[in-house]
Parts: sequence; C-alpha cells; structure tokens
Amino acid sequence: MARQTRQQRRQRRAQTEPALAGGPPARPPVRPVERDGSGEPSRRPERAPAGVERRAPGGGLLNFVQEAWAELKKVEWPTQNHVIQGT
Repeated sequence: MARQTRQQRRQRRAQTEPALAGGPPARPPVRPVERDGSGEPSRRPERAPAGVERRAPGGGLLNFVQEAWAELKKVEWPTQNHVIQGT
C-alpha cells in the first residue's frame, strides 16, 4: 500500500476536523438573550448563583499565600550536611 501524500492527509483531516486543518475557526457558543414581555432584551443585572459566597477583592491573593505557606511547612528541607554531600 502506498504512503499518503501530505495533500491527501490534509484533505482527510479537513473532512474530519475542519478547525485543525486550517479552515475557519470554530465560533464560540452564543448565550441566549433573556427577553421581557415587550420583546426587548432584559435589562436585569446578572446575579451570582444562590449558595455562592462573595469574596472581597484581593482575597484570592491572601488565600494563595496561606496555602503556599502551608505547603512549604510540609517540605522536608535538607540539613547543612545533606547540602554538602549533594554538591
């Protein structure tokens, strides 16, 4: 059986996966627009789902530092003798 040429592989790939074969990029999904009774788009502000707690800005940084510090406490740090033997 003869080997496929590059062009044949590209054509086969274009049929199965158009986005990977250099075709047009896939479009992201479109969110449905909520409409009020008059047919106009709703002007309601979006809310967080119920049960999700809100956090203050910068709280993620504090959480990261706390978790990083806790992980560093778990590390078995080498002693001076270990460092000397390892170098």
